[in-house]
Amino acid sequence: MAILETGHAVQVSTVQRWLAQPSRLAKTTRICLPHKDISDDTASLLSALTLQCCHLQMLQLPGNRIGDHGGQDCRIVQMWQHLAA
Repeated sequence: MAILETGHAVQVSTVQRWLAQPSRLAKTTRICLPHKDISDDTASLLSALTLQCCHLQMLQLPGNRIGDHGGQDCRIVQMWQHLAA
């Protein structure tokens, strides 16, 4: 299983590149992106990405600038994954 992480800020284009790698996402068990300047728009796209991670067990996004809109998208994804487990 794999961990999805990066040493750089995570922008929409970063998440789009990850979405283009479905085989990698299928193996991802953990997304660890602390303090990566993730905005609401990026968080919304990231929530769509997590739906492609069928083995995802942990989503860590502390220290990012995610407001109510982006946070709501992430909570919805976490709820679906909890129900699917």
